[in-house]
Amino acid sequence: MPVGSAPLEFLGELVALRTISADPNRRPVLAYTANLLAKTLSDMGFSALCEEGYGPAPIVWASRGPMGAKNSLIIYGHYDVQPEGPRADWHSDPFQLVELDGLLYGRGVADDKGPIVALLAAIGNVRNWENLRLTVLLEGGEEVGSPEFGDFLRAHRDELASHLAVLSADCGCPDENTPTIITCLRGIITGELTLRTAHRDIHSGYGGCVPNAVQELALLCSKFHREDGSVAIPHFYDGIQKQIDREELAAVRSLAEREELADILGVGCLRDIFSPVPPRAVHGFFPSLEWNGIWGGHTGEGSKTIIPAAAYAKFSLRTVPGQSARVLCAALEDFAQRNCPPYGTVELHCAIHGPAYAIGGPSEAPELHRLLVLLENSLAQEFGHLPLRLREGGSIGAVSDFKEILGLNSLLLGVVPTASHIHAPDENWPIQSFHKTRCALSAFFNGLAR
Repeated sequence: MPVGSAPLEFLGELVALRTISADPNRRPVLAYTANLLAKTLSDMGFSALCEEGYGPAPIVWASRGPMGAKNSLIIYGHYDVQPEGPRADWHSDPFQLVELDGLLYGRGVADDKGPIVALLAAIGNVRNWENLRLTVLLEGGEEVGSPEFGDFLRAHRDELASHLAVLSADCGCPDENTPTIITCLRGIITGELTLRTAHRDIHSGYGGCVPNAVQELALLCSKFHREDGSVAIPHFYDGIQKQIDREELAAVRSLAEREELADILGVGCLRDIFSPVPPRAVHGFFPSLEWNGIWGGHTGEGSKTIIPAAAYAKFSLRTVPGQSARVLCAALEDFAQRNCPPYGTVELHCAIHGPAYAIGGPSEAPELHRLLVLLENSLAQEFGHLPLRLREGGSIGAVSDFKEILGLNSLLLGVVPTASHIHAPDENWPIQSFHKTRCALSAFFNGLAR
């Protein structure tokens, strides 16, 4: 199906494909999707192939335009998605593209299949390829941390490092009328904490006599944060390098005045602990530690009267520029050991998925800022004003890989509103955002091609 003439139909075809990279049973559909995207790019005049052996799904690798062109970019995206979650929480089939009240619904419509289609449709409108070379890299393992994407870049360093920068539209924005250029992403560490108080589960008749692993783990987890929500690990906030400049502070304060993030996210409050940054923007400026899940003992149906011998918790840690992931992992381990009760044992394991990323200033990255200004002006033509430059609290492992392995900076475009429910039921993207993004990117690519 041609992308340019029927982009929404093509998006519907992609949404219908259940490309859940966390599910090993979905490997065949991931491979099918990669081949579909490669064929689509081939039909657009690209030299395209699927390369296997790097992660849970093939990497689509396609290029068009002369080597040594004045402007050369890598276009990055991912075609894998999160699991759909409880079907009862969706108002429509998560794997069917539905348009309702100006919104497009479906798993992946915002993260990242919709932006991929907008990019491909815009590329299809390029009128002159003499001065432009584009390499499209689409992976199917981003949602599980891009485990071997860096290996792919290392294997093809010579072919890929000649580009000026990377462009990705896999970022967020405050609302459908306010696109963003993301200047900083946080790094990510994940891990698991285990606390054991006995060799085996014990009859609950001994309750009050022996320690309970679930109770002890809950107490231990609570010590990692202070009452105001800040992280209590000594020196956790050391090393933060990127300072908050006046333009950034003005941008986030304007957001705080016009948008209440708590209402969109459905929470009772936002933490106000890092003055002068408003609560609305704390997640872009400071590191965080979050408990993702905690369990132990009997969690099935019915009762089982035991005192659990062991309990477990999963966590994720988001880092900012200047912090050392290895130092933080060691600090987590030390804090857990020092706060474990003497009658228990604790184990903590960390996995480092990628460092934080921040673009340099115009003097540090002049080519990136030349492209950035062109992209901003192209967005202003469609959205009526320049995008905001903001930091984002999430992570994109591939962005760090591009920088570390190829030395390439990334243009990070945010066009997915906070209210789009990515990774959650009823994921959506405003149809007007889709069309404006496609048109803005068309102007951007044609500006590069002049």
